[in-house]
Amino acid sequence: ILWICIVGPPGIGKTPAMRWGMYPVYNIERRFRKMYNERMSIWKQKYEAARNNGDELPAEPKSRDIVVKDSTVESMNQILEANPKGIILDQDELLAWVKNMNSYRKGSDLEYFLSVWSGSPVKVTRTGKATKWIEYPFLDVLGSIQPKMLKDLISSDKANNGFLDRI
Repeated sequence: ILWICIVGPPGIGKTPAMRWGMYPVYNIERRFRKMYNERMSIWKQKYEAARNNGDELPAEPKSRDIVVKDSTVESMNQILEANPKGIILDQDELLAWVKNMNSYRKGSDLEYFLSVWSGSPVKVTRTGKATKWIEYPFLDVLGSIQPKMLKDLISSDKANNGFLDRI
């Protein structure tokens, strides 16, 4: 598991360097998306035929994602569950990832990411839903930040809990 942050002043070329490094990963992602779109097209036809004939409806295909840009913890768990080989959180501005933690709910997003970095299994139990169990939640993080913005990354809740040590 790697959490990588490129630090440099604005305009130095952090984003182009990250895009170049991620190019092979995005090629795989495009291939997965093409396969998913083909499966969805076939599924829609089968679904309509089954619905019209009163037959059992086919299961909807799942997308296989390996790159996440903006995601809640809940949707990230769904993606991790479907991708046992892991995913990459590709966040051009790393501070955006940190600021978005707990933005949709009061909770423990930061602690979730600390546990995932440590390789701790994820178990999610919600009323009325099947329990999710992700034994090996492999989540890599790639982002960038400007030196003057580092102070915003070192807020009181992240200064002493090992968060910065993981990056």
